[in-house]
Amino acid sequence: MLNLRIKKHRPLLISAGIFITIFCACLFFISLSNTNFKQNQRLLLSSIARSQAAEIERNLSLSLTSTQILAHQISIDYEKVDHFESYAQTIMQSFEGIDSIQLAPKGIIRYIYPLQGNESALGLDILNHPKYGEAAQLAIAERRMIVIGPVKLVQGDIAVISRTPIFTKKSNGNEQFWGFASALIMLTP
Repeated sequence: MLNLRIKKHRPLLISAGIFITIFCACLFFISLSNTNFKQNQRLLLSSIARSQAAEIERNLSLSLTSTQILAHQISIDYEKVDHFESYAQTIMQSFEGIDSIQLAPKGIIRYIYPLQGNESALGLDILNHPKYGEAAQLAIAERRMIVIGPVKLVQGDIAVISRTPIFTKKSNGNEQFWGFASALIMLTP
């Protein structure tokens, strides 16, 4: 009798078995498709993040080169300090992302462009400042540009600072430390 019932419902059982098999296969392929989609999204986001990081790094590097230009101008003729504002304005127009340019003869900030909002940095002794002194001494010793930051500025903002030591030639041909050219890139609006 049990055999008769099974024979009677056999087509129904076969159909249910096929349905369940197809249903499970569809669930597997949907799950596989979702996993693949998520991995592709992660790869795409990772690629976008790397590309944006490279662009930011390129812009930052280009912007920080501005200190080297200003340092070169001053090293050739330190009397050009009289035209600092004009140089700084031109440099800031040529290199995007720079919020402020400074000159620090003998390590003390004396010139800032633009001055508005940066007045509190005037007179700051970079060489003897607890945050900046060690890096400044290293830049002088190695005669190279340094980048410090992010640091909280005396103006209250947070920035990345590029500093290039400036050396001028003395009459005997030796070079002596003149000061620093600095560029600030603010990280807070």
